[in-house]
Amino acid sequence: MRLFSLISLLLMVNLAWSETPAVIHITAENRDKATHTDGTGLYWDMLRAVFEPQGIEVKTETAPYTRALGLVRYRQADAVVGVYQREAEEHGLVLPEWHLDSDVISVVFRKGQLQWQGWQALKGLHVGKVRGYRIDGAEDESLRPHRLRHQQQLLHHLKQGDLDVVINARNSLWGEVEQGELDPQQWSVFTVDAHPVYITFADTERGRLLAQRFDQGMSQLIGSAQLSELFDHWQWDTFEYDSRHSTLVADRD
Repeated sequence: MRLFSLISLLLMVNLAWSETPAVIHITAENRDKATHTDGTGLYWDMLRAVFEPQGIEVKTETAPYTRALGLVRYRQADAVVGVYQREAEEHGLVLPEWHLDSDVISVVFRKGQLQWQGWQALKGLHVGKVRGYRIDGAEDESLRPHRLRHQQQLLHHLKQGDLDVVINARNSLWGEVEQGELDPQQWSVFTVDAHPVYITFADTERGRLLAQRFDQGMSQLIGSAQLSELFDHWQWDTFEYDSRHSTLVADRD
């Protein structure tokens, strides 16, 4: 009887693995150094490192964030990259155990203009952010930021004095400092918040299976030399992974 049960269990495991999809279709918005339209970028490289050793080919697609999310909600794609936990739960998407990255939110303002004391420090100021970039929903609503398509447009208005503060991902703002577009003698880039960023999956049997495969592959990638090399290659801020949580390394400010 025990032998029969063991054989049945092995057959079920083999069947599950045989049903693993050969291809995963992943969508994301086009984000610099992370998810480029041509399939390059840190997130795409990480996902290939997670899935391809398991025999799953990664097919990438970029689209505006709302459309990328909709493709997965309506089961026209398997997964979407760049989702916060709250958003995944609101849209009924499958959330894996491991997150992909930590979205570190920063603000840039003229030196000496304000002292950061939480989001309330921005109340009453002219705030700008890239259209589609997400911060805490309540703060987004209370600040009523000006939304433009490109960071360069926002920084132009910031330098002209039309905006007091620009909010964006820390990597994006520090990229402007490193390229000489923002003089650190005149401008402060200050980190204000961080959220774990996930790849989330369609709420289907296929999606749940792919989420399991992601967790299996990600658990192997975390702490590996390969992951460190990817972060270094794309000049991306690193942090200590902790399942469903993240602890940031020391700030660069």
